[in-house]
Amino acid sequence: MTVSTLGISCVYGTSNTDLGVVTGSSTTGGTARIDVSAQVLKTAGGFLCANPDLWEATYTVTQPDWIDID
Repeated sequence: MTVSTLGISCVYGTSNTDLGVVTGSSTTGGTARIDVSAQVLKTAGGFLCANPDLWEATYTVTQPDWIDID
């Protein structure tokens, strides 16, 4: 992933890293959700780029419109 701010681009990547949790539609009441919380390592960018950096985000799954998680 590339993060750009104030003209500075930092590129981060990960391999075999647990990124977070997928919550199924039956738990959320209709729309599945992906909650990401992981440390990612810098793969490119200058000294102003944090290494490692923390990626925290919540994504709503829009397609498919229903996901069951066992």
